Order: sequence, then structure tokens, then C-alpha cells
Amino acid sequence: MVNVISRRCVNSECDKLASFGCTGTKKAEYCTVHAKEGMSNVLDRVCSHLGCNKQPNFGVDGSKRAEFCQEHAKEGMINVRSRKCSHPLCTTRASFGPQGTKTPAFCSRHAIDGMINVRCRSCAHPTCFKRPYYCAEGSTRPELCSKHARSGMMNINAVYAKTQGKRARNAPDRITSRTKKRPRQPGDVPSVQAPVKQEPGQGMPLESQLNP
Repeated sequence: MVNVISRRCVNSECDKLASFGCTGTKKAEYCTVHAKEGMSNVLDRVCSHLGCNKQPNFGVDGSKRAEFCQEHAKEGMINVRSRKCSHPLCTTRASFGPQGTKTPAFCSRHAIDGMINVRCRSCAHPTCFKRPYYCAEGSTRPELCSKHARSGMMNINAVYAKTQGKRARNAPDRITSRTKKRPRQPGDVPSVQAPVKQEPGQGMPLESQLNP
């Protein structure tokens, strides 16, 4: 089923919602991909700066009305769309809160002990709150962190990089079977080290060095 209420892009091969139209009108005709040159977003509020069609996020401190984008925000304005840290004088976006809630209260710098990142999905392993980056093969939904990922799981960054013809850095593409390193036991043969190169005369008896 499709949304039959919202206007669709007039491009015959596109089924995206229309949000762009002729500047000065409120009739949306095209999506952002097929919008004609000179068209602007007529559905969403735009930056109050003349000629700017970006969505506004900044406004007067204490107000909930966003008026300008980041580029054209006036001095003293703050981001009013995102909840800010509750620490005095801190305007960083809040992302940490008490475990079990979904409301962020502090930024990572001012988070109180025991708080977790409630904005981002956490590892599905019980009591683990790390960011998940590993998913089942064929899926694009990360479920587990690198520590708890099961054998055969794929790194979501590697999956995305592969679609772009690249390779993810600092992460294996796939989790292989995990094997713990056996601790050394009494009687184990020590590893053989390569002989150390000696300087001329080194290792000879003292008498031989004094009387060549």
C-alpha cells in the first residue's frame, strides 16, 4: 500500500513525496531529486535569510521557534530543535540519560556516572551499552558490538563500504569463529629466537680480547 493522501512527485517514474515547488507558492510538485532549477522546499519552514532555502535549526535562547540555519544564525542564537545539555553554560546537544529512559539530559562530557547514550541504538547483548556495528549476513540492521558479535556476522561499515567499492578501516569485514589463546603450560618449548648479531670481539674471553 502507498500513501494516497500526500502529494507525490509528478515525475512518472518516481513515487517519493513532493516537497519542492515554485518559490512563492505552497504547491509541492517534485521531490528533492527531480526538483527543477530555481524551485524551493514549499512544505517545510526555511531559513529566514533572504534567498536561503535550508531548514532552520537556530533561534533565540528560550524560544522553540527555529528561524535561521546554522550558516545565517545571529550571534547568541542556539539550536532550538535539539535538546541541549542540562549543564549550566553548555549548549552541546544532549545524548546521555538514565538507563531505561529515552530522554537525553547531558552531553557526553557532562554525563553523570551510570548514564548511557539514549539517542543511539545499543548492543543487543544484556547489560552492554556499546554501539552495535555487526549484523547478520544479508541484513543492514546492526545488532551487536564487536565484542559480542556472533561468528559469521558482518560489520555494517564494511557492508556499506563494499557497496561504494571501498573497504572499511579498523574493522574486520566478518567475525570468524572465536578461539581463546591457550595459556602457556609448564614444559612448553619456548619459541626459538633468531641469533643476535655480535660485534667483532664480542663474546670472546677477556684474555683473548686483551692479547689478540
